[in-house]
Amino acid sequence: MPFHLGSNSKAFTSAIAFKCIDSGYFTLQTKFVDVFPELKDSMLEVYRFITISDLLSHQARVRAYTSGSEFINLPAFNGSVSDKRCSFAKFVLKQSPVKSGTYSNANLCSDGSEFLKKLQANRTSNFYFNSVNP
Repeated sequence: MPFHLGSNSKAFTSAIAFKCIDSGYFTLQTKFVDVFPELKDSMLEVYRFITISDLLSHQARVRAYTSGSEFINLPAFNGSVSDKRCSFAKFVLKQSPVKSGTYSNANLCSDGSEFLKKLQANRTSNFYFNSVNP
């Protein structure tokens, strides 16, 4: 019988994030734009100060993307899975912010895994994948 996995990726991404923090690869205060400077000019200014802590605690003020109607209005994203995640992040970061503390699938789903992969790529080649497949 099929079942819906729901938000399990958030738990795994969070666990990996804290493993990276414990290992000294970055801190909760590491800013999104410090990892993805190429997105800085395309995002709203309010998002230029988002940190790992903000993403993990739903304080980044990004839209929820929890209902079908929100997905219907998304543009088509092309390319690899990684390309699509980055395109989604660019799209999300151009949308007007919502109230701080709003639950959002876009907090980590948009590029939590891309964020962690890029962070570890700047420091060691296999940390992210070794964390997933020890």
